[in-house]
Amino acid sequence: MVTRSVPVSNALALADILDATLAGDWTDDTLTLAVLSWRGPGDDDLELAIKRIVGHPAEELRVFGPDHQCLAVGLSRLEDPDSDGFRLTGADPSTTVRVTVAFDEFDEVTLVRDHYDFLERPPESDGSTADLLRESLCGLRFGS
Repeated sequence: MVTRSVPVSNALALADILDATLAGDWTDDTLTLAVLSWRGPGDDDLELAIKRIVGHPAEELRVFGPDHQCLAVGLSRLEDPDSDGFRLTGADPSTTVRVTVAFDEFDEVTLVRDHYDFLERPPESDGSTADLLRESLCGLRFGS
């Protein structure tokens, strides 16, 4: 049997995990931050940390010093219909959506889901959630 290789990035994997974890959460509009990184004395433990945050993501990401390498960082939040954020193609424009963005060393991924479980991956990582995460990454080191 031949198995076809499907390109996967750490950003896409983290975005998928974060989106799936929060897919049924439509009441809490708190930001949720996720970090995928190596931990342990020899960087031999893979760690996935997911945390709801009240402040700015940059504050939470400061705990990662210059010697720490993150594999991917993600952020998810609900966006109201009145925001300038993403809208799903063909969806009711009055529908609240969950926007999940993730970045790694090479890739930026955005996933947009509505409460009917319609999921879309826009071709570009734009919008307020992506901008918020992007500005929080200053000084964060990515690696594999």
